[in-house]
Amino acid sequence: MKRSLMLLFVALFVLSCASVFAGSAPAAGAAKPHATHVSGEVVSVDAANSSFVVRETLKDKSTKEITINCEPGTKIMMTGKASTLNELAAGDHVTVSYSPSQDGKNIAKTVSIAKPQGQQPSSKS
Repeated sequence: MKRSLMLLFVALFVLSCASVFAGSAPAAGAAKPHATHVSGEVVSVDAANSSFVVRETLKDKSTKEITINCEPGTKIMMTGKASTLNELAAGDHVTVSYSPSQDGKNIAKTVSIAKPQGQQPSSKS
């Protein structure tokens, strides 16, 4: 009798542990997309479609071009001030935080624009 009772408790313990661990693992399709960062030179801007292409230089000195799409909520900054995609131009250096969408597009969360030395926006004193 004691042995049967002990086996029952052990079985219940194993089943409860299995259900706890099974419930803590995220489902394959339910994983929240993580933000990715890219820094590089702007190759082209398509303001009509709210997108631009960034050329990133990789560690092995090769380059990779990434198309970034902006949405109305995308935070765009230039020299610490709010900006718009219309102020972005080829040759600008950007740092972008983005997440891939379900349809495969790279959706920007934040864009930080740095103009090349000769093109810095003038500040009025």
